[in-house]
Amino acid sequence: MHKKSIVACVLVWDGKQAVEERKKEFGTMRRELERLRFWLMACKVDAVAMEATGVYWKPVWNVLEQQKQFQLKLINAQHFHGVDGQKTDQADAAWLAELLQCGLLKSSFVPPQEIRELRDLTRVRVALLEDQNRVQNRIEKILEDANIKLGSDHERGVMGDLSGDKVCNAAAPVVHPTRSEPAARRSSKRSSKAIKTRAGWPTMRRGDYARSARNWRSHSAGG
Repeated sequence: MHKKSIVACVLVWDGKQAVEERKKEFGTMRRELERLRFWLMACKVDAVAMEATGVYWKPVWNVLEQQKQFQLKLINAQHFHGVDGQKTDQADAAWLAELLQCGLLKSSFVPPQEIRELRDLTRVRVALLEDQNRVQNRIEKILEDANIKLGSDHERGVMGDLSGDKVCNAAAPVVHPTRSEPAARRSSKRSSKAIKTRAGWPTMRRGDYARSARNWRSHSAGG
């Protein structure tokens, strides 16, 4: 099983020994995987073993899983070895089919489709959080190089985290040294708002801001 090709081998048994060996090569596109499924169905296959090669086995598993008659087994490549000096895709496929027929293969655990999708979603979230942490570390390094001290000591007036507003406010005098501090802060707030909008954060219209401000003032006066 490779990125662009898959070699399949079907052993036909008469109850005691293999009487026929059928081999065929398929592509890895969706249409080719459907051809593989129909070919296995035409050969009346009931058990399928596939080598766990990187992530290339996943599309094949997803297609064959739709056919309930197949008993799928995912095999670690280290659990079976071809003949030394004669290692080819056809030989590996035939050897894998023979071991499957003899019941000598140990299947790896493959969770149901719902759990696999949840795993993929969780891994994407973890990767995004790691990217966010790397960006924050880069921002902190750049600000430290510009003599802007960061830390977790709130009593001394140092920033405790690297949220977007705090970083923009701290970097505004450096980015716009000729502007006054209030103008630089207003510019940094606009930049922070633009960053949040591009990142897909929820934003409010001008009327929403005005209503929120009036509600806050009335609540403060009543309290």
